[in-house]
Amino acid sequence: MAKTTALKADAILEGEGNLLQGHAVIVEASEIKAVVPADKAKADEVVELGRAVILPGLINCHTHLELTDLGRPVTRRPDLT
Repeated sequence: MAKTTALKADAILEGEGNLLQGHAVIVEASEIKAVVPADKAKADEVVELGRAVILPGLINCHTHLELTDLGRPVTRRPDLT
């Protein structure tokens, strides 16, 4: 069985836009399994993040394709800053 981790912080902003306090995000094998009340969190490891907001499932899509090596040398383009 994979190791489970409970991530705890001051708040969790879940996908519907609700701000949850007193909850934990349960992660198993790099996959979010659940968001549960902190006192119900059963995990092999607990990570206390303190004054933070967890955004489970948020994917950082920020990228600079013009700077990405797409299998060929990257050429600087003066029209892209």
